[in-house]
Amino acid sequence: MRPKLNLKISKRGFTLVSLVTSLGVVTVIGLTLAAFSASSSSFFSSMDQIGRINNSLEEIRNTLADDIQCKQNFAGMDFKGGDATGTQINKLSLFDKDLKSHEILLLDQHSRGITTKDMRLIPGPQLTADVNAASLKLTFLKASSADGSQEIVRTIPIFVSVKANKVTNCWVKKSLATVVYNQICDAISGHTMSTFDPVTKKCTAANAQWFTGTSSSASCPKGASVPSKSVAKNSCGMSIPTAWVDPQPLISVTFADGSIGSTKRSQALVALDVTSNRCSCVWATNISDADIATFRCQILCVVP
Repeated sequence: MRPKLNLKISKRGFTLVSLVTSLGVVTVIGLTLAAFSASSSSFFSSMDQIGRINNSLEEIRNTLADDIQCKQNFAGMDFKGGDATGTQINKLSLFDKDLKSHEILLLDQHSRGITTKDMRLIPGPQLTADVNAASLKLTFLKASSADGSQEIVRTIPIFVSVKANKVTNCWVKKSLATVVYNQICDAISGHTMSTFDPVTKKCTAANAQWFTGTSSSASCPKGASVPSKSVAKNSCGMSIPTAWVDPQPLISVTFADGSIGSTKRSQALVALDVTSNRCSCVWATNISDADIATFRCQILCVVP
């Protein structure tokens, strides 16, 4: 038979040893809770600071996504390819419709435990004769982290046009497609058309316009000329009414292996005279004179 436990509390109360032990346990628990609370507070404060840094970055990125805002912030700034240190920036601004600036971020700005330590435009690879990749490098100092001050670096990829080591224009990353398209146009046209027109979805030349002439020829106006290294397929074209139906849209072709197929024909043969800046158009013989009278020859000219 098990002995009964004596659950009676001693009438003499707590001993000094038990009292000291209890106080020690309570102290340890209190210190642990205090340390946990401080650590939690520091953690959430750190997360709040990182969140505010990311919000500032998003505001800057959205502002610079507007090409006008980007140009107003960077035009005239020093830019030397290969300079790893880049150019220091004193402020980034939002410009209103009257081009009055409103600061978004200032160098050495202090706000709720965050300091803007450094802002720089860092040169990147040269893409074309006057377009460079670059990055906007922002360095923040987060002062209330658990392990003391901590640097946080964020970058925004941008692209700049440069002349005489000065920025003349800029675009953020979302405009990368335009820069790439321009490079493609430049390559496939033999360096005659280095600009992609997002409206027509065609390659063109900087400051170039299409001019319409008669059904047989088209010439550049006085003072204008065809792009350098131009060829007929790039600089001569045709304007045909959209309602017109080609009586023979396809022609037969014989391939190198002897097989026969069909391909879409060109309604005219075009020729370019670079010396006189003139394109001529000779229309297919099975197109009626009445139809040809509504057609026009075109030429691409660079306007100074």
